[in-house]
Amino acid sequence: MQLSKITRRNYTNILRFGSKDEALQHRYGDMSVENWIACCELFSQPSYQVHHTGGSRPFVCHRKKLQDPDGGTPTAADLYSKTHHKRNGEGWVSDVARDNYEKMVDIQSQSSIESRAPKDVDIFTQVLGKRSGYVRGLGRSVKPSAASSSTLSIQRDPELLRELEAVTPRTLAQRG
Repeated sequence: MQLSKITRRNYTNILRFGSKDEALQHRYGDMSVENWIACCELFSQPSYQVHHTGGSRPFVCHRKKLQDPDGGTPTAADLYSKTHHKRNGEGWVSDVARDNYEKMVDIQSQSSIESRAPKDVDIFTQVLGKRSGYVRGLGRSVKPSAASSSTLSIQRDPELLRELEAVTPRTLAQRG
């Protein structure tokens, strides 16, 4: 069975119970006690429990639906807002969702001041975290950027970049 199906099965089984303690008492199938405890711990973390109103449709489809007829794509914050607001207009689905949205808006506003717009993938990765080959909030169809955070920080700091460029020839001369 695929890992995503197993994960979904365990998650829905844990949701049947009112609390983590109750779920711990009702282990699923032939799962080991250690694995069941790990699942209950993972699925009860507040960071894992960010609900959305997007239904079963992938976020990429929501993004396409939000596009302007002129071809303009919505920002990361717009997409997140659309999929994490209650449908009846009463606000956010959770406080965590609101906080994540505010972080996305802050990143976008800081980057507009620096006149360097980050990609939506980078914003989602920075705010929501990342896994190998998967961007949370955008799914598997979008890959995380390959640059590491240390590479990005060097690129953003021109003074540090100049120092590194000056040190490199000296180091090579000393070795040669």
